[in-house]
Amino acid sequence: MPASKTPAAASLGPSLPGMPSLAPVPPQATGAARPSGDAAAPEEPAKVDIAAEELVCAALFSSGKVVARASEPVSGPGGCGMAAPIELSAVFVSPGVRVAFEPPVAINCALGAVVADWVRDDLVPTFEKAGKPLRALSSTSGYACRGRNHVAGAKLSEHGRGDAMDVGGFKVADGSMIGVKQSGTPVLADVKRTACLRFRTVLGPGSDGYHESHMHVDLASRRHDYRICHWDLPDMTVTH
Repeated sequence: MPASKTPAAASLGPSLPGMPSLAPVPPQATGAARPSGDAAAPEEPAKVDIAAEELVCAALFSSGKVVARASEPVSGPGGCGMAAPIELSAVFVSPGVRVAFEPPVAINCALGAVVADWVRDDLVPTFEKAGKPLRALSSTSGYACRGRNHVAGAKLSEHGRGDAMDVGGFKVADGSMIGVKQSGTPVLADVKRTACLRFRTVLGPGSDGYHESHMHVDLASRRHDYRICHWDLPDMTVTH
């Protein structure tokens, strides 16, 4: 999915000495959504706690896990916006070794922290065990002020909050690409399994007709901790 304009950078990680003061973003749209698109309903009203977001960002940068830069707050029509956006370029795996995001993604810090742990603790070991060391997440996109599935007038997408990321494929050490739509590739079964444990929404090929070429992950908050994990893959897990 194409992302909208990336916010202008304000400071560089891994520390936040120059991080801008955060301005509140407009109230988010509320209400129930149908079980299709980026996420299904019912959802809880979005709450923006700027101080809490600053703490999450500070913890993420100080962890030394990511290559990222803090950006100015952004807002847009219909409740779009991020109080504390970052541009995530890579996740450190070990000294001198990193997994890149191609291109870098504009997301919020809460999502950045979950993505970093997913890459380090789940994806890297999974691809290593399959004999295909992971080097990059490809065709990635994050913040985009739009309705779900690019439908005009639809409920605000989690991308409009910086709370979602799309991934088209995975680049491995020999330079080859494992695309999300390559359903016969065993390693993807573990990509799905681990993503569904980390994120509140995971959608991929076969889910709803809008995610046939990529996977979507987000942290959408719903009542009763309702989660969605829908990506049609054969059962070919390689890690257990």
